[in-house]
Amino acid sequence: MLQIFKGYRILVLGDREFHSIKLANWLHSKGIDFVLRQKQGTYIRQGNQSYQRLQSLGLNPGISFFLMGIQATKQKGFAQFNLPFSLIVQQRRIFDKPFGCLRCNAA
Repeated sequence: MLQIFKGYRILVLGDREFHSIKLANWLHSKGIDFVLRQKQGTYIRQGNQSYQRLQSLGLNPGISFFLMGIQATKQKGFAQFNLPFSLIVQQRRIFDKPFGCLRCNAA
């Protein structure tokens, strides 16, 4: 299937149903750019810090940030990823739950 897109730059976008770290690692190994929305319960780790869930970051509506080189699972053998995070507010109410998106390290 990937041969069909040879010569094209591919970007895979996935909602929370596609939050698999294994999928992210496979896409990364194939050189495919991706953004995969993550569930609030996803564990992340920056550097030598302890693992923490996305929901434990204590974020408020309107907050956005970008973390580089995070570990997105407690399982060993997976690449590090970037994590943009946003909590969207729309029409005086919170639109959906807070989310983070794993993103490959490609420029």
